[in-house]
Amino acid sequence: MVGWAARTLAVVCLVVTTVSWHPRSHAEAGELAVTVGLGTLLNSTTVSTGEVFTVAPELMGAIRFGLDDFFQVGLSTMVGVGISPDHDAGLVTQTYAEVYAFLDVFTWVPYLVAGAGVVFRQPSPEEIEAPGVGGARADLGVHLGFGLDYRPERDWSVGAQLRYVLLVSDLSRSAPTLDVAATLTFYLD
Repeated sequence: MVGWAARTLAVVCLVVTTVSWHPRSHAEAGELAVTVGLGTLLNSTTVSTGEVFTVAPELMGAIRFGLDDFFQVGLSTMVGVGISPDHDAGLVTQTYAEVYAFLDVFTWVPYLVAGAGVVFRQPSPEEIEAPGVGGARADLGVHLGFGLDYRPERDWSVGAQLRYVLLVSDLSRSAPTLDVAATLTFYLD
């Protein structure tokens, strides 16, 4: 019984120390954040012959502005190349207007993100077979996601995020898409 009580007390002390003892590196109103990252877009499209799965390694860039200590608005752009065994590689770009909600009181900073924007991509295999089709296809995309940043200093953080992307203007053929990224963010006052 004493061993259990000692372990419990040690865990409680560790949690309290971790939560309360951190550098003063949290967000502030008016703060500008610039993010760069590497990610992957995972997409599935239904065509007449079945499902076509595409992986698109991508570069990411984003800028955010702090409304207060917990909410930010921003713009993000991802540019990648869709790779699939079923068709040639094609350009994929995403541009979103976004809203962020942060729990920025610890060194580890969880957040939620939601956005809407445009997803440009090369024609699907089904469209490539149609006469006169060329160029990129633009779809309305919405996303909801979450992330976790490690912010040991006031000036920068590293993190990871996962976004669930839905192509609203192509619901009949596009399955929900996942976008995963590793990020590096710089904070400017």
